Amino acid sequence: MSRKARVLENGMCEVTQEYKGSKHKGIDIVKKDYQLDNIVSHSAGTVVQVISNCNVTTPNDPTNPGNMVKIDHGNGYQTRYLHLAYGTVKVNVGDKVSKGQIIGYMGNTGNSFGGHLHFEVMKDNVQIDPTNYLESDLPNASVTISETIDELAKDVIAGKYGNGEDRKRALGSRYAEVQARVNEMLAPSVNYLSNTSYTGVSIVDALNQIGVDSSYEYRSKLANANGIANYCGSADQNTQILKMLKNGTLKSV
Repeated sequence: MSRKARVLENGMCEVTQEYKGSKHKGIDIVKKDYQLDNIVSHSAGTVVQVISNCNVTTPNDPTNPGNMVKIDHGNGYQTRYLHLAYGTVKVNVGDKVSKGQIIGYMGNTGNSFGGHLHFEVMKDNVQIDPTNYLESDLPNASVTISETIDELAKDVIAGKYGNGEDRKRALGSRYAEVQARVNEMLAPSVNYLSNTSYTGVSIVDALNQIGVDSSYEYRSKLANANGIANYCGSADQNTQILKMLKNGTLKSV
């Protein structure tokens, strides 16, 4: 009977062999209706092991996983994806992956008797029953990260940590500071006008001195952008604009 499987692009699978502890340390699945499918990352994480050069099938050799990807999800949890088709592995060690990102295609490499995915969940590098995790989150998994805030923020913008809860889970305790930096990077850049050397009292002269439009229309735009409402060219309003220009805090438009 078909069931949900978040490690397949199609999202549905048929189980061909159950988890059996030490006798079978993972669960074997194929796409619904016993077809092959793209394999996707269970959750956001970091790729920690890859085998991509296996182009043979060696049944009854339990030491050969075939082409394989192992992903660390933090908090001691890892997932492994075995028997991937030769030439289809799309990730490398060190890559950051997001939930649902394609990492390869089902195959028949290594200790395999037909095209399928052997999926494992590990806790502290020891296999545990993965059955319930085919469609569920790992317990409180979060990626252990040593990158700088700027590096992480760039990775987030590039989509490597997914969105919403996936991103929070992946970034863990660093989520708030990384997200704040992302917001800063994505915020529209603000340029400021400055004429700190001007000693006069005319905003028109001060703007002309630095080669900026001093027309009434442009000053109206400057006033609006800098919180001066209902600009009418009054001495008080012009003085406010001039003060900000001298301090280098006048937002350009």
